Amino acid sequence: MIDGASMLLGGFQDKLVLAFGDSAGWIIGHLILLGVLALAVVAVRERDNILNQSGFDRRSIWDALLVVGLTFVQYLVFTSMFGFDPSASVALAVSSSFAIRWLVNVLG
Repeated sequence: MIDGASMLLGGFQDKLVLAFGDSAGWIIGHLILLGVLALAVVAVRERDNILNQSGFDRRSIWDALLVVGLTFVQYLVFTSMFGFDPSASVALAVSSSFAIRWLVNVLG
């Protein structure tokens, strides 16, 4: 059997296999992947309805995506280049991203 869940879920898939056994862990891991894929397909297909009915406009969604992307990039820089602890990197990346967002929106 192809084990795509191990490639994408990594250590979480190993914990699923330890908790539920080989067969059930494989099935649960792949059901998680299938659920994420289905959610992504529904979100793409209903994107206009989501944008029009959610109360968020395109600017606020774009702003949130940029903050998440900036946080991810900073996390990678802090852990790989500077060798910081992962939990400290998350806290530093989140606080830095919101500070940069505030600087750009208020002062920019």
